Amino acid sequence: MFIFERLISLGFFFLAILIACYLMSRIKGKQYRVILALYLLVLTGFAWCYEPYITADLYRLRQYVEAWINLSFEGAFDYACHTTTPSWILFSYFTNQIGNQNWMQSIACLWCYGNIFIVLSKVIDRFDLKKTDRGWLLFYIMSVGTLFLQAISGIRTMLGFSIVFLCVYREYFEGKSAIWDLPFYIIAGLFHPAVLVLLGLRFIGLALEGKSGINRILNILFSVMVVAIGLYYAYDYLLAANDKAVDYMTNDAEYTYMWEYLIGCIESVQILFLCYWWKKGTPSLCDGENWSIRSYVVMNALFTLGCICFIPLSYSIFRRFTVFATMLSLPILGAFLQRCAIERTRGVLWARWAINLMSVIIMFLSIARGDLCGYKFFLS
Repeated sequence: MFIFERLISLGFFFLAILIACYLMSRIKGKQYRVILALYLLVLTGFAWCYEPYITADLYRLRQYVEAWINLSFEGAFDYACHTTTPSWILFSYFTNQIGNQNWMQSIACLWCYGNIFIVLSKVIDRFDLKKTDRGWLLFYIMSVGTLFLQAISGIRTMLGFSIVFLCVYREYFEGKSAIWDLPFYIIAGLFHPAVLVLLGLRFIGLALEGKSGINRILNILFSVMVVAIGLYYAYDYLLAANDKAVDYMTNDAEYTYMWEYLIGCIESVQILFLCYWWKKGTPSLCDGENWSIRSYVVMNALFTLGCICFIPLSYSIFRRFTVFATMLSLPILGAFLQRCAIERTRGVLWARWAINLMSVIIMFLSIARGDLCGYKFFLS
């Protein structure tokens, strides 16, 4: 169905990726940021052109938002305050006031990939990546077609995930305090119950972190305080997240897709393989002496293993969170590519080739049989 529309749409999408990755590999200095900015606008344009079929998430979301987008601001705000996803209610309300329903998916794409590209540019600068390494870093994240389709169709989950990803990067790699990111965590968590799960895991991890005893005690106290306040003020939100997870795991009629299962498994192997080679490398080359970055790699590996455990339980949980795990692995790939540029031994170069090959396979499957096949410019 819609073979011609898919060929045209996916052809332009894939061509844009190739051009962006090629230019990222050729541009010198920090001019790559211009390429990222232009490519972000191209992705936003692709999001604008997306026309959902009746089975797409966006088609249903457009029907749901009719309940509040025609209200006054006071009415929409009151409606948002009585739901478990006020961030989503207000976001959809404001984006639908601009005058065209396509603004909702376009701004969601701009915001989501804007967060991801901010991290990507920080990784390039931190690890001083050159030439083709920049292109492969971009290709790594863009090969995950489900991320793009969910960013413009499902919107809520991936938008929340991208906010959490940016905050986590700032805390682990830039030494920012989670206290300053707390407002962003709250905004992200109120987009979708699935994001609340990440926040719970984040603050559990925060309580266990800290190289010194004093730092660990402070982290525990802060995490306990946040959890206590959350339980008091956000009990309904946490209950909604739990109910949603139970529904996914107990629903025998839950939507599943074999090809996305396969893509998710390849992504999981790729992430674990990357974490293994990071750990196997010389610590000084990958900032391995830095306690927070080592903790980050361990966290990414454990999170990925946790995702794998949900394969027999829930397709939705497994697939959504493996996409987030891929986001998390972006800085680790940057560190590994830096090591490849320095060492250039047979084993390291073979590992780099294997990681890039898996990205190519993921991209091919995403375009040929994955969720990305649902992307179409227009419908006949």
